[in-house]
Amino acid sequence: DEAMLLFNADLCDALDDVRHNFSCYDTLSRPRQLVLISMAFNLGRERLSKFVRFIGAVHLGKYEEAADEMLNSTWAKQVSHRATTLARMMRDNISEWV
Repeated sequence: DEAMLLFNADLCDALDDVRHNFSCYDTLSRPRQLVLISMAFNLGRERLSKFVRFIGAVHLGKYEEAADEMLNSTWAKQVSHRATTLARMMRDNISEWV
């Protein structure tokens, strides 16, 4: 029970971080929302906010460009498979999680 409480608190923090960086969040498809939440959960608000070109591409609906920006980051090198999966979700607008 305690682990779920902690997880839910972290998830709420991640969603707050996404909403802080992405005013367009509510207009995005569920797969793309999940990408942003996953990234925020992993990175936190401060580090997520440094993905300036990625954030701009998402706001403009340029999802191919956003996916490319994800993969061209230090974060992608650190998390490898996760970045590839999330970039594919952003690019193709599909998710196995939904």
